[in-house]
Amino acid sequence: AVLAIEATDLRKRLELSVDEAIESDDWWKLQASMQTIVGAGFGNSDMVTRLREAMKIHRKRREVVHALVRSAAARDATGLRTALEAALLSHAPEADVAAARCALRTLHQRTSIKEELRKLLGARNLSLSKLQEALAAAR
Repeated sequence: AVLAIEATDLRKRLELSVDEAIESDDWWKLQASMQTIVGAGFGNSDMVTRLREAMKIHRKRREVVHALVRSAAARDATGLRTALEAALLSHAPEADVAAARCALRTLHQRTSIKEELRKLLGARNLSLSKLQEALAAAR
């Protein structure tokens, strides 16, 4: 009877550990919880399945955030839009999504400013004031 109570208590503590690790969305906590579960002899339980799924989701989010950073660094507006979509679908951290949105806005602004400067430079009646205004906007 005592052994059954101890086993039940151990299982409850392990389930709590799994819940905390999944909620934390921290790779190392997920890993530690997995090792604890397997080490305690619950390797074929639903806890392992839940942890594996959480690890898969965590890995996907990490890849998506990496794609956001890569696209922003390369100044690739199309890639950044695609990565933003994937980030929103995978529920990536809001801070990363906000930073990518800001980078995308900046890319669009740069494109429009470049186009305006090209038009000014190609114009026949180029005025210094218009050029100065465009350069000030570019800053």
